[in-house]
Amino acid sequence: MMKTMIPMAVCAAFLLTACQETAQETREDVAEARRDAAENVRDAREDRNEAVAGAREDVGAARQDYSNQDGRAMTNLSGAEADAMSSTANANYDVALAQATGRYEIAEEACDAFSGAEKDACNSTAEAQFEAEKAKAIAQRDKVLASADRHNN
Repeated sequence: MMKTMIPMAVCAAFLLTACQETAQETREDVAEARRDAAENVRDAREDRNEAVAGAREDVGAARQDYSNQDGRAMTNLSGAEADAMSSTANANYDVALAQATGRYEIAEEACDAFSGAEKDACNSTAEAQFEAEKAKAIAQRDKVLASADRHNN
């Protein structure tokens, strides 16, 4: 009986140590996750800047039409402003989500330095923070979208 328990204990110990990364592997994974997150945020910001620039052009054109015309142009101006608000809100949401996702992925990689319950707690904390940041970004976006809708009506 004792002869079978020793190999099982050795196997269990091996499995537990095999799941945990070395400090160097964790540092490398965290560094890679940071690079990926920075790239994703940079891309989202570029997309946001393009969306905002396009929206500003539309608003400028609508304002020019408004100054040259009558009440119909006012409707076009309000619509262009509402569209600009919506585009900006969605682009800002994309940036906030990219930032939150990046922070979450970095935290996940850092959690690999732990094992067992400590790793589970680390991952749970990272996920909870991500979900809270995502909810905040959604709420901010929806607030601006509702304002844009009111502005258009």
